[in-house]
Parts: sequence; C-alpha cells; structure tokens
Amino acid sequence: MEHDGGDTPGHLGDQRPIGGASGLVEAGDRAADGDRAEHRAVRAEYGRRHTAGGRLAFAGALGVAQAADPPDLRQQGFQAPAYYTGYDFHRQDGGIWRDDRGALVYALGARLVHAGRRAPSALHDALTAAIPEDLAPRRVIDMGCGFGKTTFSLARRYPDAQVSGVDLSLPVLRLGRKMATEEGLAVDWVQADAEALPGPEGGSDLVVVSMVLHEMPLSSVEGAMREARRVLRPGGVFVALETRLIGDPFRDVLGAYHSEITGEPYINAFRAREFGSFARAAGFDDVTVRGFAPPGAPEKVDRHIWSTPWALLTARN
Repeated sequence: MEHDGGDTPGHLGDQRPIGGASGLVEAGDRAADGDRAEHRAVRAEYGRRHTAGGRLAFAGALGVAQAADPPDLRQQGFQAPAYYTGYDFHRQDGGIWRDDRGALVYALGARLVHAGRRAPSALHDALTAAIPEDLAPRRVIDMGCGFGKTTFSLARRYPDAQVSGVDLSLPVLRLGRKMATEEGLAVDWVQADAEALPGPEGGSDLVVVSMVLHEMPLSSVEGAMREARRVLRPGGVFVALETRLIGDPFRDVLGAYHSEITGEPYINAFRAREFGSFARAAGFDDVTVRGFAPPGAPEKVDRHIWSTPWALLTARN
C-alpha cells in the first residue's frame, strides 16, 4: 500500500512506509545502522508522534488488544507508584505507561540514542556478556525491563532459563511481548513494581537492572535492592548498570545539567551516593563496581568527549 506522506500512522513522510510497532522500531534500527537520510526521517517521525498527543491514537498498533492480555501480564488493580506516574521522564509527553503510543515513541527514541555509534543491541549484549561465566541460571529477572532491550540479550545468552521481564508500564510490556514473539524468544512479561518483584524468596538465580535505578527516588532504589536480594537464592548474582560521576567537576556539573534538561529528577541524588553502598546496605556480599564501556564508547570519559560514563555493579547474595 502506498502512502502520501500525510498524517497516516506508520509512514516516514516521503520515505518508505512502516507498519505498526515492528515497522517503527525497525526504522530506528536502519537509522542506527548509519543511513543519515533515514536517520533524519526517523527523527522527524519521532518528533511528530511525540508531540501529536491524542491526534494519533495508534489503535491496535501492537496487534494486541488490552482485553487479550494474559493474567501474568496484566495485574488487576495494579497501581504504579506516584513518583512514576506524576512525572514525564525524559520529557516524553504522557510518559510510556498511559497508552501504546507512548511505548512506540519510547522504543524509537531508544533506538535513536545509538544511531551512528553502535547496533541497538550492542550495549545490552555487552552487559549480558559481563555476567560471571560460572553462573548457569535457571530463573532470571530483568527488573525495569522496558520493552526488553536487556531482556532479549538475556534470553539469547540463557536459552534454557526462564527469563522474566518486569516493568511498571503495561504498554511497553505489550510491545516487548510482540517483539519477543517475532524473534522467537521465550520471555515471561510481568507488570510489577521493582519493590515487589514476582516470585518466592530465594527462587531466582540472577537479577539484572539496566539504566533504571537512577530514575527512582533513593528510598525506592533501596527497596528495589532489598527485593532483588529477597528473590535471589544463596549465591545468586545481582547485576546493575548505571551512570556515574567521573570526578571532574566541570564534566560532572555538565552531566547534571544535561540530566536536568532531559527530565531525570532523581539522577543527581542517585549519583551523589557511592553506587556499591546501595547493594551493601541491602545485605549483598562480594560487591564490586567497575567502569563499563559499551562498544563504540571511549574507554575513558573526560571533559573533551561527550559520552555517558557507565558503572557496572556485580554482587552475590
């Protein structure tokens, strides 16, 4: 079907048409692969969908009606915490939890972050590869999974494990389920709070949280850490990837300003704390924190290079 480049959902202006969730995300992937013209088109489409509000409903874009959500995906009576619903993180109008449109916009924005630098899955594959090799998990939880960026990498590395993606947002879980099905990955998608994870005490071997903790108030970070430890078996592993300070006042102040204008209200308080202290306070043993450089990023971040400084935390229960 041809499109005229108007306001038809699923079209990149005068470029090739895209259809629904998969087409939108794949367009972001193509842009990330280095096609500059398409990158500009996708950025334009991101802006249009981001600001159009109720004018674009995206009804049925995920191909999954809300009434068809299985019991493990939709929690009856679930209420996300007020810190999450009361703020539009990353200045995304309406957040990513109100409707399926928000999930699609978020997925496209996440792809554009990597454009021209690395494949969209490269950072998450590198994170998964950094998990201790002596671990052979049977039960894995991705805490704050979004639409599954890290979840997919975990499912690929541990194909025999039961991998669960847990998030507050039902729309991103729907999107993750659709994408996992298309990729042939077995993942359980569960709407839940990181402070109240599904599963019994000691029932999991590995809990991973990637780029989520800095979006939470300190009390909720502490609660999530305690909950991760609760669901891990003795000897289980907790892995967290987060942004960090580098000790250069100019660069750290610039990073704080960047976080302020991009809509991250809790990140500065989070980064002011020593990362490993959260895990130690929760009772974890053998806590290590080291720098982490994903593919395409400089090994050392300083004031001359604009790149997110990452820290990788690994702890055992």
